[in-house]
Amino acid sequence: MIRYLELRNWRAFNKVALHLTEGTTFVVAENGIGKTSLLRGAAWTLFAPRHVDPKVELRHGVGAGETAGLVVMSTTEGDLEVERTYRVGVRPANTLRATLAGVAVDPEQLDDTLTRLVGARPDIACDLGFVHQHALATDQARRFARECHSL
Repeated sequence: MIRYLELRNWRAFNKVALHLTEGTTFVVAENGIGKTSLLRGAAWTLFAPRHVDPKVELRHGVGAGETAGLVVMSTTEGDLEVERTYRVGVRPANTLRATLAGVAVDPEQLDDTLTRLVGARPDIACDLGFVHQHALATDQARRFARECHSL
């Protein structure tokens, strides 16, 4: 269960921090407020899926040069903390820091750790539990429409 989600310079959010409690969490808001952004941010932070590109999600319009996400997840083995950062520039930089029950997790082993803790490979967990394919297609269509109107 995700207990905490923080995103900085991610899509519409300068900074958002959500403290979640046990049970089911519903995120309810009007269209265009950022519900899908929260899901995409959590997915990118935990899994760095191929279909969520931090260069696209970064808040370029406000001059942000870095985006970051932090997820704290309760597991049967203790809290898993994953912090991912993407920095633009001449040499773009990705950083990943993860700990499980306070012990550092090798970034190369994070996928295996998530598979063990979540019970599914990260690509499957991401697709099923975090980012619905319809939302991705809708976001891509909106982005394409905005680009066409700006021509």
